[in-house]
Amino acid sequence: MTGLFAGFSRFLLCTCLRVFQPQFYNVFRMFIYAKATNIHEKSTQVDKVQLFFKPCAINQLISISVPIVFPGLGRLLAFYAHFLPVVAGYMKTQCIEVRLARLRQSDVQAVWNARHEWGADRMVKLLDKLSGFYVKVAQVFATKYDLLPEQYVRKMSFVFENCRPLPISEIHKIMHEELGQNVFDLFIDIQSTPMACATIAQVHVARMYGFDECVVIKVQRPTSEMLMNLDMKNMILVSRVMDVLGMHLPFDHTSVLLEYQNQIPMEFDFHRERMMMETLRKSIQTKHADILIPKSIAFASSKRIITMALMPGDSVARVLSNNTHQHFNKDAIESFSRKLLTVYGHQIFEVGIFHSDPHPGNLLIAPSGALTLLDFGLVKVLSDNVRFAFAQLIVAMSSNSNHVARCLETLGIRLDNCTPELRTTIAYVLFDTRMDLPEARMNPFEKALPTEIRRLRLSKIPQEVFMLVRIVALMRGMLTAFGVDIHSRHIWAPYAKRFLKKNNNTQLISRLGNVQFTNAEERMSNLIDWLDVHSLPHERKHMAPLALANIWDVHGLVVALSNNNMYDVLRGFTTVEQNKIKLMLLSSHYQCV
Repeated sequence: MTGLFAGFSRFLLCTCLRVFQPQFYNVFRMFIYAKATNIHEKSTQVDKVQLFFKPCAINQLISISVPIVFPGLGRLLAFYAHFLPVVAGYMKTQCIEVRLARLRQSDVQAVWNARHEWGADRMVKLLDKLSGFYVKVAQVFATKYDLLPEQYVRKMSFVFENCRPLPISEIHKIMHEELGQNVFDLFIDIQSTPMACATIAQVHVARMYGFDECVVIKVQRPTSEMLMNLDMKNMILVSRVMDVLGMHLPFDHTSVLLEYQNQIPMEFDFHRERMMMETLRKSIQTKHADILIPKSIAFASSKRIITMALMPGDSVARVLSNNTHQHFNKDAIESFSRKLLTVYGHQIFEVGIFHSDPHPGNLLIAPSGALTLLDFGLVKVLSDNVRFAFAQLIVAMSSNSNHVARCLETLGIRLDNCTPELRTTIAYVLFDTRMDLPEARMNPFEKALPTEIRRLRLSKIPQEVFMLVRIVALMRGMLTAFGVDIHSRHIWAPYAKRFLKKNNNTQLISRLGNVQFTNAEERMSNLIDWLDVHSLPHERKHMAPLALANIWDVHGLVVALSNNNMYDVLRGFTTVEQNKIKLMLLSSHYQCV
């Protein structure tokens, strides 16, 4: 038993070295192999080396065989082999490089910047190697200028349209198989370098017989569907195991993954994508002349190929990565952003289906200022019940009604460990692009995150609703990058009201908007002013415990003082600040003790 434990320990040591110190491990492994195969060494030395020879050999055998025999497990292990060293690197910086070195603030920032560069490089290697669903998730994070360090957003921007492409010869082969004829019987020429390449397909510009203008050919990559299916099965399995073990993340991760599992297979059916693209193109362009969708060419399309018109303009991904959006004037950027929000109001409430993948690689800015939508693989069809509940929420939010929290519950969103005030705020964070709320700018990974936000758990997100959350998150990231603060609820409200009126709910609209909700910051304005006058801090972390205790003014503080629980509600302040507040209250005309 002792020998078995020792052998397993050596195997575990080799595995840890391989994951966390791969360069050292490779040198160590080659040294052991060289020693073990050197017949001139004494037998006792070979025996000692043999102790690590077998664990290293088994480790290598597993790393080669598992991806072949169990490809899903191999991809999962490969993910953690890349991801865990990044986590360990950040723990090292937090616990050793910063805490023990006692650096100046400027030096601390330099250390963190170096760590972010290193971590971003590791994540790029992970995404480049694995592709699949990991890239799909990365497309959301790569828009989060308001969440992630700049290094990650900048380096992960390749996931929108610059993934590793297939060679043109393989593209020709796929096209021949799908279209049933020689490629050059239809096309005069096809550019060998793709204009864009993402996880599911790559796009080539071509010239076609009978067409004066260039066209675009979108070709599905042959292994992408298999990789997506493997990744989804792995992630859902891990998510359900976490649920059984009670290891809950702050959101309903299983429902999110199940919705992706329902939607993503549709991305591989280009017949459906072309149908959705034509449906939305006809509906949108009859009412919005400056919002464009390419026209598909049916006879040159199939289940794995879509041929369509080439649209003018640059992708938002390219504009943001090159910082060329700074050359646009503010009015042009705001106009483009409003068009983006407007077209989603139209899709959700007037059509009932919407393009649910508006990442920067799928949006074009034309020289005329027109907006073009691309890639209709991930089009979501909404039920009337969800549209009705979402319309109620939008109307309530647009009028700052006190019915917002109730409408959120009607939509099926459940929040645990949450006050009514915070529940209303979270509704705006999830379904509005506004950035004037402190909570909308909070980074969930920040060490100084307020306690009530850390305790919050989004315990239920209906699968059908998640894609609405997703598009708002994507659009908020882009608007943040553009430097504009436009509130989607105000743009969507007229569409939501028309939808409700169409369904004979005029009285409901009036009821949702007739009571005005005052947010926490407005209700606490007098208290904030009082703290400011006395040179006391009044940031979000200081005021949140007061709001949770239902204290909105100085009188509420006096009551807390008289009930001997003042120090609990002032936990966001230092001891010196707490004592100063107590003295100010006792010496003022608010005194009640």
